[in-house]
Amino acid sequence: MTATQEGEALASLATEIRALASMVAELPQPSVAPPAIVEDLTVIDSQARNALGALKRLQELAPHGASAELDTLLHRMNNFFTGIASLATLCRDDVRGAPALSARLVEVELQARRAAHCVRELARTQR
Repeated sequence: MTATQEGEALASLATEIRALASMVAELPQPSVAPPAIVEDLTVIDSQARNALGALKRLQELAPHGASAELDTLLHRMNNFFTGIASLATLCRDDVRGAPALSARLVEVELQARRAAHCVRELARTQR
């Protein structure tokens, strides 16, 4: 892969992470959320913040090419996104009577999957 492709993959991932964090921030706060999903929303929020926090280190590491630390960080980030997508799906099942919230959870799930796809693309450029 070229440096341009690596840079584009990193920029795409950064964009997807920021979009995901924004969507998660728009979900109900635990104090007003349906009780069945309070714990899951708390974890979703934590994972989105973890991904944002890891982005800075990723931006430092990626330009230097493949390394064990980069591989570990990409794996961890993929775990964040997979967890968010899974929990959003579970939450959606628990809020069937709230179509607006359910629609937002669908968007969070899809965005998390897009971010996970970008992680895989970035990992591919590093090999």
